[in-house]
Amino acid sequence: MGSGQVGIVLGQLNKDGFWLDIEIANVHFDHYYSAKTFSSQYIVANNSYNVKIHDCTFKNLGMVKNPAGHTAVIYYDVGKVDVYNNRFGPNNFGNDVRCKNADLPIKDYMGLSRIYNNISFNKRKYPFVEAQNVADQGKNIRSYYRSRTGPQIYNNTCYNMAIGMGNDPYITALYDCYRNDTIICYNNLFVKLRDVEWTTNNKAMIATTGGPVSKTLSGSNIFVANWSESGLADSVYFRPKANGPLHNTGKPVPAWANKDIYGTPRPTGAGVDIGAVELTASGSKKP
Repeated sequence: MGSGQVGIVLGQLNKDGFWLDIEIANVHFDHYYSAKTFSSQYIVANNSYNVKIHDCTFKNLGMVKNPAGHTAVIYYDVGKVDVYNNRFGPNNFGNDVRCKNADLPIKDYMGLSRIYNNISFNKRKYPFVEAQNVADQGKNIRSYYRSRTGPQIYNNTCYNMAIGMGNDPYITALYDCYRNDTIICYNNLFVKLRDVEWTTNNKAMIATTGGPVSKTLSGSNIFVANWSESGLADSVYFRPKANGPLHNTGKPVPAWANKDIYGTPRPTGAGVDIGAVELTASGSKKP
């Protein structure tokens, strides 16, 4: 894609104008570089509502030694965004999804944002999802923040995060939280697999007010350091092992998440599998 600041910009920057019902699907994003003093994003959504981003691949974002600023693959300051069935990686520098969770002044409220069935692997820096509100309220569209628009995060597979190329790896986390209301975060797998600690300055976080994350099984989210503990059968399709810790151990999912990233019904076995991929009954079907 070349060099610049943003690949695709949605919506308007003013508070009173917005775009409605937007879809980006089946697009391949590759090799976007940070400009000299700006951070790079593949997709930025301003004043947009009911945005769907799905079945895309995002790779090689900010492929310079020290990318500028806080990059993000998808960045939104909007009311409702569904991000699902995407592959993030390899070599993205920045959050996969960075959100400010604004609530636009329109009549029909459409519910919480949804981030599910995504695979993120071999990233360079920053958490899979970052959500903020407190520090940025009162600025532009961000003054419309409502906790009711925060993301629901279900069944994502995050493997080999913040591998340390370029800038200090900093935080590695499934969910870097600057919110102070309830987080909806279930059935996610996070595998560290790197040669430095979880963090150099700050704790990896998945909590309503930024508490430290466990490196072992924590509810229906699994955090492990090594491939052998991950329960994954392969690092291409990221399928779970038939008798591993991911298989049939997740919590029930909403109706909108009842298929995995490859279209397999969820659950297929005795229960929901943790991560983006549901193991088929035979265990042999390929995506």
